[in-house]
Amino acid sequence: MTFFQGLLTIFAASIGLQQSINPPIEILKFKTVQIQDQVTLDKARKIEATNLYKQAKNLYKDGKYQRAIAIYQDSLIIWQSLNQKDMIGNSLNAIGSSYYQLDNYEIAISFYESALKLYQEIKDSGSEAKMLYAIAASYSELGQTFKAISIYPKAYQVFEKLGDRLNQAKVLINAGIDYRKVGQYSQALQQYQKAQPLLNEITNKNEISILNNGLGSVYSLLGQYDNASNFYQKAIDIISKDDSFQSLRNRAIYINNLGYVFTLQKKYDLALESFQRSLSISKKIDRIPDQGIALSNIGFVNIQTGKNVTAINNLNLALRIIREYKDKDFEARILDSLGDAYKQLGKYSEALNFYRDGLVVAKESGDRTTEAVILSNLGDLFAKQGNGAGAIAFYKQSVKVIELIRQDLTSLPIEQQKSYVDTVSYTYRALADLLLSQGRISEAIAVLELLKVQELQNYTRDDRRSVTDANGVTFLDKEQEILKKFDGLVNFRQRYLECERTNCPDLAKFKNERETLATQFTQSLANLKTYIKNRIIKEESVLDPEKVRNNKSIRDLLIKEEGAILIYPLVVENRIWITLAIASDDVVIVSTRYKEIDRKELTNLITQYLELLKDPNSDLATLKAKSKTLYEILLSPITKEIENKNIKHLIFSLDRIIRYVPMASLHNGNNYLVENYKISTILSADLTRVGQPLLGSEKLRILAGGLSNRVAGFNPLPNVVAELDEIVKEDQKNDIRGIFTGKQILNEEFTYAGIRDRLKGNNFLHIATHGKFVTGDRENSFLMMGDGTKLFLPSIQTLTDYIGDVQMVVLSACETALGGTDPDGIEIAGMGYYFLAGGVETVIASLWAVSDRSTSILMQRFYQNLAGVNGKKLQGRAEALQQAQLSLLRSESEAETSKNKSGQIVIEPRPRANAQTRSKTNFAHPYYWAAFILIGNGL
Repeated sequence: MTFFQGLLTIFAASIGLQQSINPPIEILKFKTVQIQDQVTLDKARKIEATNLYKQAKNLYKDGKYQRAIAIYQDSLIIWQSLNQKDMIGNSLNAIGSSYYQLDNYEIAISFYESALKLYQEIKDSGSEAKMLYAIAASYSELGQTFKAISIYPKAYQVFEKLGDRLNQAKVLINAGIDYRKVGQYSQALQQYQKAQPLLNEITNKNEISILNNGLGSVYSLLGQYDNASNFYQKAIDIISKDDSFQSLRNRAIYINNLGYVFTLQKKYDLALESFQRSLSISKKIDRIPDQGIALSNIGFVNIQTGKNVTAINNLNLALRIIREYKDKDFEARILDSLGDAYKQLGKYSEALNFYRDGLVVAKESGDRTTEAVILSNLGDLFAKQGNGAGAIAFYKQSVKVIELIRQDLTSLPIEQQKSYVDTVSYTYRALADLLLSQGRISEAIAVLELLKVQELQNYTRDDRRSVTDANGVTFLDKEQEILKKFDGLVNFRQRYLECERTNCPDLAKFKNERETLATQFTQSLANLKTYIKNRIIKEESVLDPEKVRNNKSIRDLLIKEEGAILIYPLVVENRIWITLAIASDDVVIVSTRYKEIDRKELTNLITQYLELLKDPNSDLATLKAKSKTLYEILLSPITKEIENKNIKHLIFSLDRIIRYVPMASLHNGNNYLVENYKISTILSADLTRVGQPLLGSEKLRILAGGLSNRVAGFNPLPNVVAELDEIVKEDQKNDIRGIFTGKQILNEEFTYAGIRDRLKGNNFLHIATHGKFVTGDRENSFLMMGDGTKLFLPSIQTLTDYIGDVQMVVLSACETALGGTDPDGIEIAGMGYYFLAGGVETVIASLWAVSDRSTSILMQRFYQNLAGVNGKKLQGRAEALQQAQLSLLRSESEAETSKNKSGQIVIEPRPRANAQTRSKTNFAHPYYWAAFILIGNGL
């Protein structure tokens, strides 16, 4: 056999020809014809594949993703037979994108990753970057946010090299969305702002609308609702004339988001209008899951406006849709809303069933956030029925779940964050209110301690669990019994519903068992109510478990200092509870009082008082009268206790709007509170480190930094130079001035690195600069550095890693502790929280922007008192601040102080036009001395 004969045999076999071997010349002719036919066939198949691909692409644009997938797959098979790798990659990408639109993100990733390998093989870097971007977006949708964030930069770098402005912008927008999800709002805004000029270059309306929607979401979470509404409206307007499927879907989403903001602002008419518009668009494009979300939101608004029957109808429609698409998280939330609606109608049995069903679904899906909300709502339900004891049991269980969530530090979906935080605060307060009303004071204090930490960590989004022994609330045996019976009902409910759905043969048996369990649960509720009532009558201590009564943190705080009393105000809607704790023979004794006052009335009163306090020219008589009214509300219920001659130090753990009030400024008609007591505040007993008293100036070192020069947007602080010079004795310069040995860093030297690298070995950190803590926005809360940069809160948190030996931080700055007008005042803890959580014992900070001159004087006198110089006795931190404040209050004017030969800390007055008429009571107004508060250890 010749070579050609052998070749033909192989070729013939490969095409299944059954024929004899022909002469070589005919073989060659035949082969040429076959090759020509194959080329023609390949060309035809390529045309077919291209047409299929185009057809699928059009279906994709119309939102018909399942049909698109089927045709993309037909196209893929042909491309694979032709071994055309670029189109194989494109088809895999298109199929992945279709699955992405169908919310099947794991399947989408598998197709994207296959496409990525092909693009890398053929060195198509543009397509490779698109796959990286698509994979990151899919991980984001799966909740693996940090994984997504780690992939975006790789895609961005490639797009940047290629000069692909559109995809650069898309990557930045998606990265912004993910930074927003994990609460890194500053990073999110940076990504959006970086994307904006790129989109302006190419005027891509769809992406510009997405960008504005992203900005709206960030500002919504920051509580800046007007900004959020503006950006959402821009997003809507930009694509208002584009009726393509994707633009219509995006428009529905943006309108829904706008409605959400209106809901947060309690603008329910506007919210309802928005959700109805969103529903209409979703129906038009046949996006059924989006219809379910819109109907659910409409139902929620119906409940808020008292239209509970309408709410039930809308929520039931939403429930059917969501169950069809098997979204368990959303199903649990709808069931919870249905429970709320029936509860408002007074149909408590139906409400109980829906809450129970919601709890089943929430537990199935592991949605502990919704589980906590439903348990709290069950507490409300039993409270409405007059069973406070049962309500307490369910509030406690809700708190237990909340504490577990806090320990896991789980990021919440955007739509849940605001409502969840509100529910958290409400639950703790409702529980403490009921406990106090039943005289269960020690248990209430334990709950208040947990509340303080929970509010701080919700507000600051700090990822450190600072509480060492607050592992939840203590349950009475009978409370545990009732919760166990309810769990049995919940678990049984799941089996019962399955039997009912399938009409199983044991349905009658299941019904009997359900009735028995329900009767047992109802009887347990009644037994608990009777048990608590009898115990209150007998005043037995069983209601105050020893673990709670002897709270170690509270005991340590009070026993360390004789004459100290701890005061917990709790603000609820129609009263203030004032709870006291005092140490006696190593045991904490607690008692409580209350004052009837509407919360809104209290808010108005405090707002008026603060306006007088922050104006140095306000009339003192008017200010004192307003202060006396507040004194009577907050302290007159406990006058007998605090006027005991042994009480020297009042320690406050403040609540809600009361956090804005400097307690030292309260006036009883004769004196300010600071004239009779040392005063300090704590964030919570568990967050307070009580160390040893300070030892005087010789053994203590200080690092003091400040800004005296003008920087962009801020006035100079000329007195900072004298302030630091008179506090710090620099040992390297044979300095004869100052009190504490140490180092001062001023202006250009005063930077983050300058502070960080010098912290070791110092006991005090003194910072004299501009600062602001912005409500709800830690990324835009800052201290101004000497080089003109802002030290934002996340960097301050990092700084605490180097805090070492520092026992006290003094923030001699403007508005360090106060950053806005949130009625709960949680931001009062401000930057101080990060230092305390990082190991510092004491933080001193200001509640409002104070005169640079008076601040400098007060700070110098504080350190003088602390050090015990010039023959003065050593004073603890709280006493040193008290005496510094009294020195300004009691007419120690600037003119009375000057630099003397002994090196005593004094201030020379600056020449002024009206110097001859200046009164010696120059700083007597509380504006000058009351702003500074001591947080933490006052020893």
